[in-house]
Amino acid sequence: TSHMSSVLQCLSKNEDLTKYFLNQFYLLDKISISNPNSRESLTKAYYDFLNMMFNGKEKPINYTEFREIFINKSKLLNINEQQDSYIFLTNLFKLLHMELNRANNSNEEIKLENCVQKEGETDQEASIRVLKKFKNKDDSIIYDLFQGQCKLTITCKECGSKSFYYQNFLTLGLPIPSKKSRIQFKLFTNEGKYIKIIAKVDEKTLMSDIV
Repeated sequence: TSHMSSVLQCLSKNEDLTKYFLNQFYLLDKISISNPNSRESLTKAYYDFLNMMFNGKEKPINYTEFREIFINKSKLLNINEQQDSYIFLTNLFKLLHMELNRANNSNEEIKLENCVQKEGETDQEASIRVLKKFKNKDDSIIYDLFQGQCKLTITCKECGSKSFYYQNFLTLGLPIPSKKSRIQFKLFTNEGKYIKIIAKVDEKTLMSDIV
């Protein structure tokens, strides 16, 4: 369970998410289960875990009940099977989002053509338009805090023409480079302009170095 422990400790330090649960704001949101306080609720299990961590006297923290509910809901973990932290995190986000999704159109399918940048659209205009479409489908505290968006390029092998589309994500897996690599990204300002930034990174580079 070391993979689960490391992820839960990291998430517990996210102040906005932890306050959302400890103040029981999740009870005010639309929850797609009949009773948010039921034993089958992963939302309630995560609240109990945080409450135990920050308000309880029991040390070390016992998250056996949380683990059992997660296993039952995800069908992912075998009791004798070592898992990956990244897989656990993505499934935890998915399950919490499913219970806390406020959107009325959660079953809506977002087609690829709706995410393609239109002719004459700026990067920011296309990004905001696609983001609104996804928000009609996925709207929870998980998406509020962790949602990101990437711009992808599709190149036709026959004519060489390019089209661009935007894809939202909750987690972004980044490989650790063995040699120095160059990464490029755009930082948007409040005025709608952007700054193009190129940074050299290696396996010792920290996010604070890039910032």
